[in-house]
Amino acid sequence: MRVLLVLALLVTMSCSKSSDPLDNFANNDVQINVLSSTGVNTAFSFHGVNAPMYMSSGIYGVSRFQCECKISSNDRKFIFAVNQNDPTNTVVSCLYYPGGSNPNSYSTDQTSNPATIHFTSFSNHYAEGNFIARCKQLNDSVLVTGTFKGYYNE
Repeated sequence: MRVLLVLALLVTMSCSKSSDPLDNFANNDVQINVLSSTGVNTAFSFHGVNAPMYMSSGIYGVSRFQCECKISSNDRKFIFAVNQNDPTNTVVSCLYYPGGSNPNSYSTDQTSNPATIHFTSFSNHYAEGNFIARCKQLNDSVLVTGTFKGYYNE
C-alpha cells in the first residue's frame, strides 16, 4: 500500500505545472551585437532566465512587450521594449548598460531616431524576431542589433 501511495505522489508531482514564472524562460535565447562609434563590434548571448520576456499593460492600458537581458539577477545589460498598439513597431525603447546596471546607459531617441522591431512569430506566449536601435549617450552612440526567441509572461 505504501508503494502505491509514493508512486501516485511522484506521478502527481511530476505532471503538475510549475508555478515559478522563470521556468517559462528556460529556452529563451537573445543574441545582441553592439557596434561602437569607433567600429568595435561586441557580441552578447543571453539564455534562459538571463533573457526573460514580458507582456505588460502599461500607461493607459497599452500593452508593452519587453525583454531584459541580464548578466546576473541584479546586473542588467540590455532592455528593449515595444508598445503593441503601434502598427509599424517603430516606437521601441532600447537601453544599453556598458558596465552593467548603472546610470551611464545608452538609450534610444524615439523622436529623431526610433528603433525598430520585427516579430516573425507572436502567439501563445511565444515571441520571435529581430530589432535594431541606435542608442546615444551624450555625444557618443552605438548601434544595437539582435534577435530574440522564447516565451514571455503576462
